[in-house]
Amino acid sequence: MQYGFGAPVSGPLSNPRDLARIVSEGEAMGYGYCTLSDHVVIPRELEAKYPYSDTGEFPGRAGGDRHEQLTAVAFVAAKTSKLRL
Repeated sequence: MQYGFGAPVSGPLSNPRDLARIVSEGEAMGYGYCTLSDHVVIPRELEAKYPYSDTGEFPGRAGGDRHEQLTAVAFVAAKTSKLRL
């Protein structure tokens, strides 16, 4: 069995310095894989309720920039040596 973690692609910890530290420390701690969100665009307005939360709100609706996932995967791959993506 492998254990993994999700790396941030938006928010204050997604800047290159922090993202590199998060993934390299995760690898050093023995995690086997890292996941990255593929939600590049989040709509500003949603009429439908999100079915997988108690409030009906989509998690991660905070505004701001989001990294494109394939570029983020390439960045993480360049900063690690054994971590599966």
